[in-house]
Amino acid sequence: MSCGSRSLRCRDSLYDLGFRNESVYWFYSAQYRGRLFGSLIDQEKTGSIGSPGFELLHATAAFQQLVGPYINGYAFREIGLTKFLAMLKDEKARLKQTRIENGTEAKFGTLTSKEFPASTAQP
Repeated sequence: MSCGSRSLRCRDSLYDLGFRNESVYWFYSAQYRGRLFGSLIDQEKTGSIGSPGFELLHATAAFQQLVGPYINGYAFREIGLTKFLAMLKDEKARLKQTRIENGTEAKFGTLTSKEFPASTAQP
């Protein structure tokens, strides 16, 4: 199925057509891209209703709000958030040991991230 410029609608349609695992994948892909876009765009220069930057920024937010509850409800249907957090807490030591055994901890355990600088461009 090719969605082209209707990709937001397509992700919703995948869910409606029963391709729910695929819809979860595309939803989170869109969410990542939307958040990246929102962090990179100079929101002071997005303009107002009708300007492309403004419309893209707000379409992404609206998509997350409208579709998110359905996708997340499906994705986390078997375990609620409270159960998931409790499981992570209970399994913390085992998860850490698994990371050590498979080399993930040695590779990534000490990595840090620096704050991305804010735009210094003047209008």
